[in-house]
Amino acid sequence: MYLYTMKIPKDLLVNIGKNIRFYRTRKGLSQKELADAIGVAPTQFNRLELGATNFSIITLVKVSKALGISLDMIVYGDKPDSVKGRVLVEKAQLLEDHGGEEDKKLATHFFDLLIAKNKFRQIVTDLDVR
Repeated sequence: MYLYTMKIPKDLLVNIGKNIRFYRTRKGLSQKELADAIGVAPTQFNRLELGATNFSIITLVKVSKALGISLDMIVYGDKPDSVKGRVLVEKAQLLEDHGGEEDKKLATHFFDLLIAKNKFRQIVTDLDVR
């Protein structure tokens, strides 16, 4: 399960937690009910809603299914610009639903490499500016 967990910026963790809390309460579920539905301890789920812990994409998929919402709604909220990344989110959902473990590992490594490449590019750009 650790393989699917990436270090997520704190502000994004907090925003995702707020979105989960919003949709959970809108659906009338307690933290314990949703935690049970996705198979995590209530204390761990509380930390997720507070943005106090990293989590796996698998956990987010379980939350989205339990709440009956899309992954992009968890990440972006119910904003008009939430269609950003919708194609990638939908593909991640399809991979989660229909892909094998090796496919999921490969996709995770691929995204990790793309993220690292872009971070490296930003560092080099910042150095060139100085």
